[in-house]
Amino acid sequence: MSRVASPKSIGRPRDPDLDDAILDATIALLAKEGLARMSIEQVAALAGVGKPTIYRRWPSKVELVIAALSRPRAEHVASRDGTVRERLTHLLEELCRSVRKEPAKGVLAALVAEIPRDPELASAVREVFLAKRRDTAFALLREGVAAGELRADLDLELASDALVGPIMLRALLTGGRINPSLGATLVDAFYEGWSARVDAR
Repeated sequence: MSRVASPKSIGRPRDPDLDDAILDATIALLAKEGLARMSIEQVAALAGVGKPTIYRRWPSKVELVIAALSRPRAEHVASRDGTVRERLTHLLEELCRSVRKEPAKGVLAALVAEIPRDPELASAVREVFLAKRRDTAFALLREGVAAGELRADLDLELASDALVGPIMLRALLTGGRINPSLGATLVDAFYEGWSARVDAR
């Protein structure tokens, strides 16, 4: 299992603004350069700090990248208003908006390129980066089953992949059009096959 860095608090309290500057620089350079070409020196220069400031917080480049990916994003948070179907639609619409933007597109491409080469990073991407999105979808799908909106025998893993997979496929491979309406289209297609009313047929 990969390690997510959790540095000890020694001396003066950590400056959250400085942390944000370093992590923002990490994401920007990861998208532009890729993990292999990105260096701690580049991150330090872009963030306006010295290398020791970064190493005191994150002992390695991989741990720095994991920390940057671990920060919460709006698309991880499910709306609490409306039906499960409406909230799934909102979640996918936000994901569509996110993957269209830079640096998200570049970060996704960089991660996919490095996963076969770096087992630690691959494990961290699955546990930290992808798990947040999947856990959010799983929670909504479970609620849909409990509320009677979705079939009782729903395979949560397959359902989550069916909803999110086409967006990631277009973002990384096919180059197909991605806009917020794609989220609604995917949820509509999903409910055609997995809504509770299908059980009654």
